[in-house]
Amino acid sequence: MFYSTESAAIINQGIAKRIFPEIFETDDKHGLVYLSKLNPIAPGIYEKDGLLLYASKYFRRSFSRLNTLNAPFLERLQEIGENDTIVKKVLLDPDMIGLAESYSEVFEFQYWWGPKFSENLEDIPLGVTIHKNNEKDMLFNDVESTEFWWYEQDGKKTFECEEVIVRPSLGLNESSYGCRYVHSMVDEIINTPFHLDGAIRIYDEEGIIKRWDTDIKSAGKNTNYIKLWRLDGNITVSEWKELISHFFRDNILVGEYFGGEDNKKDFIPEIFDKKEENDPFIKYIPSNMQKGDGVRVALSYKSFTGKNKNGRIIKDTHFFVNNNGKIRYIESDTIEIIKLLRNIGESINIPPNMQIVNYDDMITNFPIILHTGQKAVSDANVTLRKILELCRFWKSKNDDRIITFNIAIQYKSKEVLFSFAGHIDDILDLFKNNNLKFPDYESEIGAWCEEIAATLTEKFPKSNDRPKLSEMLKESGILCFDRVFIGNKYKTYWDVDKKAYGINLELSESDSELIQKLEKKEIQLASLYLVNKSMCSKCRKEYKSCNCSKFSSDGSVEIMEDIKILGFFWTSRKA
Repeated sequence: MFYSTESAAIINQGIAKRIFPEIFETDDKHGLVYLSKLNPIAPGIYEKDGLLLYASKYFRRSFSRLNTLNAPFLERLQEIGENDTIVKKVLLDPDMIGLAESYSEVFEFQYWWGPKFSENLEDIPLGVTIHKNNEKDMLFNDVESTEFWWYEQDGKKTFECEEVIVRPSLGLNESSYGCRYVHSMVDEIINTPFHLDGAIRIYDEEGIIKRWDTDIKSAGKNTNYIKLWRLDGNITVSEWKELISHFFRDNILVGEYFGGEDNKKDFIPEIFDKKEENDPFIKYIPSNMQKGDGVRVALSYKSFTGKNKNGRIIKDTHFFVNNNGKIRYIESDTIEIIKLLRNIGESINIPPNMQIVNYDDMITNFPIILHTGQKAVSDANVTLRKILELCRFWKSKNDDRIITFNIAIQYKSKEVLFSFAGHIDDILDLFKNNNLKFPDYESEIGAWCEEIAATLTEKFPKSNDRPKLSEMLKESGILCFDRVFIGNKYKTYWDVDKKAYGINLELSESDSELIQKLEKKEIQLASLYLVNKSMCSKCRKEYKSCNCSKFSSDGSVEIMEDIKILGFFWTSRKA
């Protein structure tokens, strides 16, 4: 397998060991290599005879070679103790070798903060301290908590630290949980650490469930343990804290424990409307964007090694839960995309056993449409054009509509998901003149990101965090406008005169502000119903065999059977 993050490289089991057996010959029981044997040209990247060796993949996010190395940590590991007073070891990647002349520096910009150091390790009491994460940070780093344990062992003050994650480490597999871990010992006479090492503890599903219910002191060591680095010698307390903080990259709980102060955590940009942040009605309308707010764009990817024929696959990314259990569905507007594609001879089908639902509002969350095979990129651009065609039709009707749509493409080694969210007018403005086609090759994805970022900045210079990105971005990588259901405080009835369903809503006196919003129609009610069977009113065929479009003179979809109401929800955009 070929690889191209820091350089052109080949991934093959044991290839680095076969080419440089002398490097990997070590008496360390964990297979660690002395840093003094290596020639670093960048943090975690080492040159020998025109080729490159790399630090272990466990120094990368999710332990995946698709992600960057933990450069801040690996750089400090190289710098500390350069006068040979500290013995340093590191675990190398035995399955990856690169071409030195192809190396290029990878810049990663992120907000990171570190601790303000305290030198008094002897004053720290023995015992376990646990720092919990909030839901927002947990969404991005998967860390539920981080635990710090001080105890005496063989007359030495000993320190252990382990983070506890909530989702599998996809660089391993879909059922393994890799938790970073640090172990250290302190010379209490001179108040200086003399040993420090870091590792990964890998839990299976049964093991992580037990770990969630047990602290580090009682958890034991029944895991797959992989040591990544080690230092022996006199380490200053400031260096000790710095190394640990950098090793737990993206985990601010470590710096929090060490007494760091996050001076930017509560910073609010001037363009952000603080009143909206405190709007009590956010619980009714959690996701909303207006024309001019710009377009949200998210990109995510995962490894892909299989082979598929050319085609499109609709992925079941949305579901809701009712008395009948979990129901996976697509929204009924997806049918219009299917029709537009079929009108030009393109093939696309709704997965079997997939339900179709209609939200009676002006918000549409399209499912993921995956494009596979040699024509994946060109097919994805066709799908994009049809989505924009539907947006132009909605705009011609002056629809005040917001949408999300998700286009996935299988490249040579990655399945890349492009997700978009915004008002249809802004989306049409972003893709005006069809200048932003999807990248033809994996190597062009970075340039595509820069181009779309520049276009967003040019067209929508002011930005805000409404709705919060953490509320829109889901674990699957898609952007989604959430809806809030009103619960069970209602009764439905059939209005004979209007020939429509009606609803009686039960509200208390404490809901006076909500009642005012309803009277002013700033907040409205809409229904969600199941589309059991749909038929085109023009050709009278079911949608699966219909070649018409809703754009035809009277080609709207009519529900030919009694609809099944699944619930009512709050909306700001009543259809």
